[in-house]
Amino acid sequence: MLSILLTVLAQSVTAPAVDPAAPAQGAASAATTTPAANVPPAESGPARRPPFEFTAQIVLGGGARWAPGALPPAGFFTLAWRADMLFGRSTPRSFGVGPALAVRLDHFADVVPSLGASVLLPITEAFPLVLTPSFALRWDGASWAPGASGRLFWGARSHNYHGVYALSIGLWVEARHFFEPQGTTDIAAGIDVDLQVLAIPFVALYVELFRRTRSN
Repeated sequence: MLSILLTVLAQSVTAPAVDPAAPAQGAASAATTTPAANVPPAESGPARRPPFEFTAQIVLGGGARWAPGALPPAGFFTLAWRADMLFGRSTPRSFGVGPALAVRLDHFADVVPSLGASVLLPITEAFPLVLTPSFALRWDGASWAPGASGRLFWGARSHNYHGVYALSIGLWVEARHFFEPQGTTDIAAGIDVDLQVLAIPFVALYVELFRRTRSN
């Protein structure tokens, strides 16, 4: 749903395509009523590219949680949905910065929404680093605990010259601290898998079923 909404937004800020027949027709009608010297030359250029790009992933991983006086640390599994929107990316070698949103489920018990800012560092064209400091809230079923996190992503992230969606897949590591009475600290790592990559088997199945239906 987020992908659809952002794609519609990008189309609304993109300049409409220029009909090549329109300038000629307008010039012909103008020539019959005004002198040729007063007719301005027709101007055309490439469509304006959307000012942002975004990506969305399913996040899988795990880590350890430290609490004061509790040894050894407790292990946990983490599953999350994450998306970010970057501005300033005109080429694969461009830096990018923009908002990031995530909703995480730790050990199928704690729900942790977070909001932060992503900064893309193009160390290579195809494999950039993305730094994301965030503010988070953890709900353990009884109370909310505020916290902060720092995330580092490294992997493949495409640059879309003609649209707003960028494919991404890679590894991440994250440190989190929650300012609660216990003051717990999490260290986690895992993999980001692009939502469009996950959708490929379902799209292929749909296309195959559609072809069989048409052939019958």
